[in-house]
Amino acid sequence: MNEEENVTLESITVSMHGKALATVFSENKTLAYGELIDSLKQEYGIIGFKRARTSFVGLVKLLTNVGVIVKEGKRYRYQPDKINHIKD
Repeated sequence: MNEEENVTLESITVSMHGKALATVFSENKTLAYGELIDSLKQEYGIIGFKRARTSFVGLVKLLTNVGVIVKEGKRYRYQPDKINHIKD
């Protein structure tokens, strides 16, 4: 098993989440769902969390439930001031 396979959602720190999300939302204030999933897959893949789309659907639900990402109509917005709602 290689090192990337050891990165779990639980092992990703608040700081790592923050950096990935800041990059995902750096060019757009809001993203459509498909854009969000694709961008999350790319950025979280860089930190070693390489999973199938279903895992990122779950990640969006988690981030939405804690208020880090907010759904506005059919688009999603990042609220960096809520990043500490994710538990290390």
